[in-house]
Formats: sequence, C-alpha cells, structure tokens
Amino acid sequence: MRSENDPNTLIIYNCQTKQFTYPQAVREQFEAEFDERPLWDIFIEDGLVSKPVAQQFRDIIQEISVADSPQVQFAEYFVKTSQYTGNWYRVGFVCPVPGEVITITFTDMANESAISSNLAHMSDFD
Repeated sequence: MRSENDPNTLIIYNCQTKQFTYPQAVREQFEAEFDERPLWDIFIEDGLVSKPVAQQFRDIIQEISVADSPQVQFAEYFVKTSQYTGNWYRVGFVCPVPGEVITITFTDMANESAISSNLAHMSDFD
C-alpha cells in the first residue's frame, strides 16, 4: 500500500506484449485515466506533459525494449499531478533483462528540492 509520504510511483512495460501495467498508486498520483492506452498517449491526451516530452518517453521505452543488453536511463520531467499542479519527477527506465520488462519509476523531487534549499540556507550560516 502506498503511503501519503511515499514520493515514488512505478509503471511496468512488458516488452513482449507491448502492454503497460498501471498500479493504483499511479491513478492516485496523477490526474489521468490510466487504461489500456500506451503511457505516451495518456500523457498527451490527458494533458500530463507536453507532446515533445511524451514523445521522449515513447522513444526511450521503444529504444530500451529492443536493446540487447541491460539498460537504465534517468531523466527529470515536470508532470501534472492529481492536485492540478505539477511536480518535478526523476524518471528511471530500468530493464535488467533485455526484451522482457521495463520498470518506469517516478520519484517526486519536491522533497529533494526542499532539502537542498534548507541545506543551502544552513550553509549560509556556517
């Protein structure tokens, strides 16, 4: 079960069936209808990210799904959340066994930003 303070969400992509699995936590975190559509279509049609960002997701997933060695990529994106605002997320695309499953992780960076800001402020007084 996802706690309110859990900044992480994940989505699974099956490379063989080309299907996504969207856990309940994704539906709670983002303001979108997560159904049988590909992630990039949901992103565009439900307005979570811009079209170029959705295309980046598609391209990364398609590239990793045909790779012949384990893959991992990380990037940072601004995504609309269920509170009708947006947050920065560190998104990881992880495929430990080529051609099988890609795990897509979303880590809310709001806490990191707050901690960094506090540390920077504290260093001003050292």
